[in-house]
Amino acid sequence: MKSLRCAFLSLVFFILSLSISDNNICAQGKCLNDQRALLVQLNHSLYAEEEEVGITFISKRRSWNLSTDCCFSWEGITCDRVGHVISLDLSSENLLDGLSSWSSLFNLKYLVRLNLAYNSFDHDTSFLSKLHQLSNLNYLNLSNSGFSKQLPVVISRMTRLATLDLSYSMSELNNLDLKILTRNLTSLRELVLDGTDMSVASIEFVIMFSFGLNQLQYLDLSNNSFTGLITSIGSPENLTTLCLSQNRLTGSLPSQWNKLLNLVDLDLTNNFLNGTIPMALFTIPSLKYLHLSMNQFTGQLGEFSNGSSSLLQLLDLSNNQLQGRIPLSIFQIPN
Repeated sequence: MKSLRCAFLSLVFFILSLSISDNNICAQGKCLNDQRALLVQLNHSLYAEEEEVGITFISKRRSWNLSTDCCFSWEGITCDRVGHVISLDLSSENLLDGLSSWSSLFNLKYLVRLNLAYNSFDHDTSFLSKLHQLSNLNYLNLSNSGFSKQLPVVISRMTRLATLDLSYSMSELNNLDLKILTRNLTSLRELVLDGTDMSVASIEFVIMFSFGLNQLQYLDLSNNSFTGLITSIGSPENLTTLCLSQNRLTGSLPSQWNKLLNLVDLDLTNNFLNGTIPMALFTIPSLKYLHLSMNQFTGQLGEFSNGSSSLLQLLDLSNNQLQGRIPLSIFQIPN
């Protein structure tokens, strides 16, 4: 399962992106006739799985009533001030079919955000080939959407994307796939790839290549079957969150961390990391949350120097093999 903390931070990042990416989201106009018609056509084309016995499922689309305004009353729909649909949320709709290359979805030209998470599109993934036609899209969530046999390479043409979530959607991702996928995504701020088998990928390549995305702030690579050592960490300028939990990383951590000037949250929980904990970790000036639990770190925790991060709020070292005294200098960290 995805780290709850990483999931929470991803949600926070998304909520913030709603207010940052489009200032008109709080001021919706009356639904335009052409936009309503496209949504009605889309709704009629979608096929959802029957409800399971004992499970209550209420579709968002039950509120799509022609007697009401699609901008104000239809769940999952957000409009701009003019009345164009700019956000469409079809997540967790039990969808199996109905999105294809001819879907009316691709005529919603003003879409900025599209959420198709938690559906099962493995029967027909032809719609993936036309996603780039939504040229204004900056948020795309395809997590848990059931197209594990096909890498949506066309996403590399969606140059405005700021948030891309493909978690638990691909069976395997290697170095070349990642390079192709992100080669043109120069605006990407959040990349979520947890739950993907990257056992054939190099953790060093993935980290360094991802850090080459200059705008990247949030990177989730948890539960990806990564193996091997982390020998270097690079110096990404904007990265604030790095999740590498629930992998198979081994060896000791590198000693150089102070170049990560804006890193707020580092999660290395549930790996096979060993050796002593480098005190250089605590010199990251912006660090607030450090998760090192469920590893094999040994030795004694060193003293915290005057150069240690004064912003540190949470330090989790549980389920390791540390010995010795707790350094008294830890109580000098103010937060």
